[in-house]
Amino acid sequence: MPLVAVASFGQHGSNVLLVATQVVLSLQLLLAVIPLVCFVSDASLMERWRVARVPLGLAWICAGVIVALNGTLLWQALA
Repeated sequence: MPLVAVASFGQHGSNVLLVATQVVLSLQLLLAVIPLVCFVSDASLMERWRVARVPLGLAWICAGVIVALNGTLLWQALA
């Protein structure tokens, strides 16, 4: 299947294909990070293993940076 995708983009289209796959992978990162931060911050779910305030704040800041960078990447990819 990857050979078909590369062949459909042509001889010099592998760069475009590589960028497109990286955009998709970076957007999928949000589907893992945000639920993970939500789960570890839920006291009823995690009980005594809940993440403390400072690491939780840092985790949300990292998630926000990922969202901002993905927005920029998506804007550039669609422009």
